[in-house]
This record gives sequence, structure tokens and C-alpha cells, in this order.
Amino acid sequence: MTGKEYLAFMQEGNYKRTQIVRLMEQCVALFEKNGMRKKAEITKWEILEIAEIEKEKGELM
Repeated sequence: MTGKEYLAFMQEGNYKRTQIVRLMEQCVALFEKNGMRKKAEITKWEILEIAEIEKEKGELM
């Protein structure tokens, strides 16, 4: 998933960039910087799952 696709998912889902989402986005950036593309991809999907949960139940962190 590209950065543009990730942002599109965030916008389409009307998800907020909460503290935990931003922290995980920093992890994605580090993974990509260090050539850990698979880990970055997995983390992006995990972010979307967390954003969905937070949308339903409120912020987790």
C-alpha cells in the first residue's frame, strides 16, 4: 500500500490521526527507511484496524 492509498483509506473511513495512530505512522516511516517494507505494510493495516476501533469506541490512548 502506497502512502497515497493509506491516506485515501484514512479519509474514506473518516478516521482521526490520534496519538497512537501518529506513533505507529512514525514506526512505518522507520521501517520504510530501513528497508523493512513488509513490516511497514503490516503496520499500515494495523493502523487502519486501530483507527476503526477508535472511531467506534473512542481513543485508546
